[in-house]
Amino acid sequence: MSTEDTKSNLKQEKVRTRKGPIRRISGEQFLIMGDVLDIYALGLNPIEQTQRQAFRKLLPNVHVMRILHKNSFKTITAALAQCGLKLSVSTVRVYYSKMLPKYQAECDLRLVEAEKNSLKFQILYENQIRERIFQSALAVKEQRDSDESW
Repeated sequence: MSTEDTKSNLKQEKVRTRKGPIRRISGEQFLIMGDVLDIYALGLNPIEQTQRQAFRKLLPNVHVMRILHKNSFKTITAALAQCGLKLSVSTVRVYYSKMLPKYQAECDLRLVEAEKNSLKFQILYENQIRERIFQSALAVKEQRDSDESW
């Protein structure tokens, strides 16, 4: 047996088959995961930056939470705490109000991007619902046709 055949057989042995049902996640969970990963991607490490500097980097996402999702400062503070940035509600409110005027353009760009993504996701979700309704209607029609043929 050649070296290529051995490598090919090893690769084939490593392939696993799925056991159990496919696990699905809701649209809301998906959006939250994206936001959380955005935060982690910024590399929030208190050793490398101050909390104020970290908040500054997160400001566009906080702005989206505040404007698009209508989150309260309490909710935003809890989300930041889950990601490792522990601030008080009043600190989040003060940082937001003081930093927003300076970085308004950047925040607005992020808001437009989030609105587009939200719209795309909504359209995708609506199309999936329409497809399910169509499939259900088709199954009912086929069932009726088969019942009539008896």
